[in-house]
Amino acid sequence: MHHTKHYQPVFDFTLQTRRSYYQTVRLKESLNSALQGAVGIFFVYTLLSWLVTRYRLYLWLLVFVTGVGLYAIKLCRLFH
Repeated sequence: MHHTKHYQPVFDFTLQTRRSYYQTVRLKESLNSALQGAVGIFFVYTLLSWLVTRYRLYLWLLVFVTGVGLYAIKLCRLFH
């Protein structure tokens, strides 16, 4: 690259290789899947607790867990 004032630019960045990019993406997707699984298990546990006891607090907790799960799904970019 030639500059009009003969200044050589200093590039202070490196490009990531394709393999390291896919490893990073796979790690992030694995972590997101594990967290979604944990939210799903918590959802099922809360649903069963509410069905057995009919205690209203479990219903509100179920609504909260559903909102957290949907928010996390949106952040994972599954639905654009």
